[in-house]
Amino acid sequence: MLVGQEEYEDGKLIKALQITGVFKSVLESVRSKVQRPEYGEQLMQALAQLKSASIKDDPQLKAFVKEEADAFFEQGKPMLAAASYLSISDYKGAIIMLLRSNELYLAFYLAKHFYPEALKETALPIAERAEKFFLTDIAVSLVDHQVSKNDTQLANLTKKRLQLSNLIKLSPENDQKAYYLAQAQAQTQVQKRVEMLIMGSDLESGCQVAVKEWEHQVYQGKVDKGYWELQDIVQMVSIHRGVQPEVRNRVMHQCWLAAVWKALWYGLPRMVEVFAQKAKESAPEIEMQQRIASLLDPIVAAVRSNKDHLIPLINLQVHHHTDTLKHLHASFISSLSSHMLSTSHLFSAPLPSSHGSFFHASGYSLTPSTKRSNLSGKLIKGHPYTMEDAKTLCSQEEALEYAMCCRMSYLGNGMRFNPY
Repeated sequence: MLVGQEEYEDGKLIKALQITGVFKSVLESVRSKVQRPEYGEQLMQALAQLKSASIKDDPQLKAFVKEEADAFFEQGKPMLAAASYLSISDYKGAIIMLLRSNELYLAFYLAKHFYPEALKETALPIAERAEKFFLTDIAVSLVDHQVSKNDTQLANLTKKRLQLSNLIKLSPENDQKAYYLAQAQAQTQVQKRVEMLIMGSDLESGCQVAVKEWEHQVYQGKVDKGYWELQDIVQMVSIHRGVQPEVRNRVMHQCWLAAVWKALWYGLPRMVEVFAQKAKESAPEIEMQQRIASLLDPIVAAVRSNKDHLIPLINLQVHHHTDTLKHLHASFISSLSSHMLSTSHLFSAPLPSSHGSFFHASGYSLTPSTKRSNLSGKLIKGHPYTMEDAKTLCSQEEALEYAMCCRMSYLGNGMRFNPY
């Protein structure tokens, strides 16, 4: 047998191994205690074999492999989970598992050679990692070659963030501030106007326009797709400088509010509670605080009482006391569904509640420390993630979960959150 009997209670895995040899190749490379580049090379060799392999479309096999992959991931073995998906040429499933283990480079390789639809979603985290370590040339190269062809807006805003952070400098003839600001004045579409204001370095005005639109939609009791488009635009840059504190606080409130439904979408129950609490605490007026609490408390209660981990969190029955709140909650869900379908190839469908961590990114040292997370209050496993104040701690998994839902700092200072 390939591995110990205790690791495979269901002998049907033999069926997958008979169809293709890639699982064996990857499994052996992961189980052997070799250096990371070495098993990465073996993985790529295995993929080359897989490229020419013919995999029969077998629903039972697919269901079995998914079950095995989920089990591996829950055991803290994300590489084996990815290998399970590769055994049936499910590149999307493998890429998701690699991203969930913070194996960004392997995820990018798979996307580039086997699943180009996910290039943008795998290239951006690597660009952000390069940005974090001041490797600006790598970040710009990834954006220019892997992102701009699919999403010009995202590429432009990424480079604008690098410019605002003084990581890249533009010559006066290439710094088109006046052009963008003139374009902003001519725009009738709110999302495009905010984008042009940010590109013109007028963060204050961009945030004011965005907040006005967000608050208008929430007050009216109906959120549309444009709400989420504005979230994506504003959260591409840091606003800790160049934005008045009152405006910044209103931006943070709306970002945390939106993140509640993002956490539902990704099946992150503990993040639902984190963002609900932050949104309630940051509501600008007493009346608004009461309304936000009435909106969010039933959602948190539904998540806490959920026992069915097979259905997406966003599909839970939530019991709001008024039709207005019920319709507002429904509009958040429907507009987010439409937005995710048009912007994400990997996460275009909502996910069920994760039993444990959505991510496994702390390595194999999962011994609890004596330090507790400021996000969840739980003991931190592995190396803690330290936020920009050098005092606030959380686990690496929690940091990555937070970033999936909100890119503005947990500390509320307007800095962009980058755990990659």
